[in-house]
Amino acid sequence: WKFMALVHDADVNTGTVVQEIVSQKDFYISPNYPRFLRMGDTCSFTANVANLTENAQKGVAKMQLLDAVTENIFVEQTVNFELGANKVDAVEWKMAVPNELDAVLVRVTAETESFADAEQKILPILPNHMTLTQTMPLCVRGGQTKEFDLKNLTENTSASLENKLLKLEICENPVWNVVKCMPEAANCLLYTSISLSASLYINALSQKVIKDNPIIGEVVGKWVAKQDSGNALLSNLQKNEDVKEVRLCETPWTKVAVDENKQMAALHGLLDTVAVKEKCDNLQSHLDKLRSHNGGYYWICSFGKPSVYSTLFVLDNYACLQRAGIPIISNQRKKMLDDDVNFLDRYFLEKYEDIKKKTTGGVNYHVSVVDLYYLRIRSQFKFDLRENFKDSYKFYYELMKKQWPTSSLYGKALAAICLENNGEHEAALQVVNSLRELSAQSDEMGMYWPSNKSTWQWEDDAISTQANIMEAFYAVDPVENELSEMGIWLLNQKRTSLWDNDIANAEAIKALLMNHTNILAKANNVRVEQGGNTITEKEKTEGLGSYSVTYTDNEIKPEMGKVKLTSEAGGNISWGGLY
Repeated sequence: WKFMALVHDADVNTGTVVQEIVSQKDFYISPNYPRFLRMGDTCSFTANVANLTENAQKGVAKMQLLDAVTENIFVEQTVNFELGANKVDAVEWKMAVPNELDAVLVRVTAETESFADAEQKILPILPNHMTLTQTMPLCVRGGQTKEFDLKNLTENTSASLENKLLKLEICENPVWNVVKCMPEAANCLLYTSISLSASLYINALSQKVIKDNPIIGEVVGKWVAKQDSGNALLSNLQKNEDVKEVRLCETPWTKVAVDENKQMAALHGLLDTVAVKEKCDNLQSHLDKLRSHNGGYYWICSFGKPSVYSTLFVLDNYACLQRAGIPIISNQRKKMLDDDVNFLDRYFLEKYEDIKKKTTGGVNYHVSVVDLYYLRIRSQFKFDLRENFKDSYKFYYELMKKQWPTSSLYGKALAAICLENNGEHEAALQVVNSLRELSAQSDEMGMYWPSNKSTWQWEDDAISTQANIMEAFYAVDPVENELSEMGIWLLNQKRTSLWDNDIANAEAIKALLMNHTNILAKANNVRVEQGGNTITEKEKTEGLGSYSVTYTDNEIKPEMGKVKLTSEAGGNISWGGLY
């Protein structure tokens, strides 16, 4: 190291100080660690031993392999060394990498009569096989008995195959999957008006869902009570992020329990009403920063003109919260919402005047999905329509009543809601019956629309379309069985993760949790048999009505690939998977 300093006084007299020092041990060992080890390999492990004294040194270098979790020693080797004054030399050990461990702690020491030094590091042990995941979806409706056979397990004759994990999961009420995904959906990753509004909506809605369904708090409370307090003390292996990430990438079965615990822990966070209230206030504050003083919301920054679509989406979420009776809209907020609706009135008035100029009074104009969205938002808020906006509003409204048969599925859903909100029930019922005629149904997918496919346009998002159709049916002609069937299709789109985007998350959660009555309380008892053995009730997560049974390594038998599900008569759909 070279230390340099410049000193001076007020008269610019200067001086310098330069000093060189060497920081080093007189004696040390420096291992050459590999980044990882691989099962079954024979490894040549080396280290440099340095003697920086003026005397020769003679001693023993030792390498130990320890279990990274328990730190039990299972391999120990020693070599002798002799070093002259100011000399560096290499020592070497040969070892067989164990197959039974996921990670090892490598500890090396060098010791003489006068000196001793040591180093240690955790190294991951990667498998010498490629990881393959075979899956089989399971689905049974009320009153049905179905048998399933995972042939890659029951009939596999591979000589090199090693089964690491077999997991059977059955969820008797799949709506719980929506509840468990709410914490993740409630996180705001992008500070756009759409993301902030979606996050605000889901956080506020979560409090109503938890209040209306006390079973959520009971289930999460039981899960917390079962957690071992000792788990707070993480092992060295868990603390080592580099090793952990390498291991999780190479052995994904080790990640299953980690993800499930994180999910339940996040759901437990929603039970903290004070924290959620603070989060909602913070989200509203950020959202207000993207609001124009004249009404309307910018998408991502307060520059240029506010975004019409962003404003429509934000107002839609506020309207749903207001309809659900969630106390998030103050008197001041109502005034702001009135200004936001006036912003939309002004925009569509300008558009109307432009249409009249370009299409001979608007004769050949076809109402768009954005126009229909505006009419729906206008019908949800009972703010007075100012005199100068009445002609433009009537123009769009009359076109909607004439042209809805040629609108898209999304447009028809918006039209039905708008007509119903404006007291035109018969006209709204016509739209809903038209949607019924276009629907299809299957055991596993429920009630859906074959032409409902996502494209690059926001109005063609399949999740939002299904959610809005579901809302239209609920508002105009609610048939419980149809709503449940439509919900099955939505749930099928997120068996493993969230829906496609913030808008889809908000729309789907709104449709599933606001358009049903006490849906979480609907039990459906399913008898589960695997390999000829009945899965007992003790394997069921209490309150959730879900089975989750895991087998590892030698516990896995070929006959476990056969599963039989028997659902009680009158029960809902239940599903799961074997992988």
